[in-house]
Amino acid sequence: MDTKSTHIDISHLFLTNEIPTPQEEAAIRQDIEDLGGKISLLRTELAALEAQLQQRQHTLSSVRKLPLEVIGEIFGSLFVHPEGTTDIMDRDEREELLVLGLVCKGWRDALLGSHRLWRFLHVRLSEIPLGIDKIATWFSRSGNLPKVLEVNIDEWSHNCGCRYDPEKACNLVDPSVVQLLTDGPIVYHLALICDTPKCFGNLMNRLGPPNAISNRPWDCVKSLDLTFASWEYREGLNHHNSVFDSLPPLTALHLYLPLDRTETREVSLNIPPAVLNVLTSITISSIWKGNHILTLLQHCACVENVMVDFDGRDPMFHLEDPFIQKVIKNRISLPRLQKLHLRGAPNVDLLQFIQAPKLVSLDIDRDDLSSDLETTFFNFFIPFAMICKGTLQHLRIYRLALPASYLADILVKLPALTHLTLERVTTISGSSPWAILSETVLSAPSSPPLPNLRSLELLQLPRDYIYDHAARFLSAIAISPRHVSWTVSYVKERPVHVDHLQGWFNDKEGVSVYLARLPEVDAAS
Repeated sequence: MDTKSTHIDISHLFLTNEIPTPQEEAAIRQDIEDLGGKISLLRTELAALEAQLQQRQHTLSSVRKLPLEVIGEIFGSLFVHPEGTTDIMDRDEREELLVLGLVCKGWRDALLGSHRLWRFLHVRLSEIPLGIDKIATWFSRSGNLPKVLEVNIDEWSHNCGCRYDPEKACNLVDPSVVQLLTDGPIVYHLALICDTPKCFGNLMNRLGPPNAISNRPWDCVKSLDLTFASWEYREGLNHHNSVFDSLPPLTALHLYLPLDRTETREVSLNIPPAVLNVLTSITISSIWKGNHILTLLQHCACVENVMVDFDGRDPMFHLEDPFIQKVIKNRISLPRLQKLHLRGAPNVDLLQFIQAPKLVSLDIDRDDLSSDLETTFFNFFIPFAMICKGTLQHLRIYRLALPASYLADILVKLPALTHLTLERVTTISGSSPWAILSETVLSAPSSPPLPNLRSLELLQLPRDYIYDHAARFLSAIAISPRHVSWTVSYVKERPVHVDHLQGWFNDKEGVSVYLARLPEVDAAS
């Protein structure tokens, strides 16, 4: 029986409260079913139309118009350390990069065009035999950029068999490693992670002396990282056959000495002076006690960049050593040094032994458990800084508590400073160094302190820090056309009253204020 509403008039039901008859009710149910089907068809058609619309909108997207160079930079940001340096990619990160290139031809072209993504590579010993050609292909995509290769020789146990049994094969002279350094791609920077100096000596014996004619990758290395898991290799203080004798002509050397050494005063590194004399950059990461750092620096006449990582341990220089007695009277001269970074420094004792008349940048990153007193810091820092006061432009100090007068005295003596960063630096008296400096400006307006300051960063301040004195000082020295950038951050969430700091300078020229939002740090750390 046909129950469609076309045969039964149900329109009167839409305008009244009449109860539908059984026939009318059946017709209404049929209408509902028919309408639902039509709606479903329309929805399917609408979805298809919306998909077509979205496709056409995507073709006009501004993202499509991004240059490949920009897309490459975006991808590059995925492989960057927090410090801003590009990551040395291990196997997992290499796979992530290659997967990005499989999305579409445009992405692949963008990746291949971003040469810096292909100049860094980390390989394990087990990966080398699988394809030196693959390593060369990877680096070929980096264009003319200098290549950086990190080889982890002792990837599992940091315990090479040759340490205990001379008959056992040394990991570092594995045929694949030797082939990589003789027939592999040319690299500018090579990092070797190995067990002991004896292992490194085995490699030097296998490779032989540098040969400028052969053009082997090893002979072309200019920057070398050496990380030792242990130091079970005894060398006398006057030993002449050092494992470092056969190094290529380096310009940069970065030594990472083991952490498990307790008595190191009589251990000698024995790096030939001929190697040290030509270095422009040197890094020493060591917790060893004794004079090792100074015995190396005394030969670094051409060095421009020095980084010493103490890892929070006091080097405890052997002051009774005749060498140190000589150095105390006549500091070690580093005539070309421009950048000095003391990292994890429990104290600044090193500064009393060196002089750097052309120093431009000094970064003192003190350890959380720094051992020197404020007077010791002041007494070692001031004589060192006075030697380079005419060239020192960048100064960063992390974690320090000084009397306000001491800090003010330090800043007054550094007229060439353009960038000053004080991070977790506090005063242990009621006064403010900035108030003292402001008084100096008032008493001698024609020769104010910090006459070249362009950037001031006061970072990880305590919540009760009063910024008024610093604001008044900056206002006094920021006279047109001079401009000063001021960045402020707090250990914890900044107090509400600091939000008015930017408004403090609304009507004043010459000072820009930035309220940085740094990750929260526990004040007790």
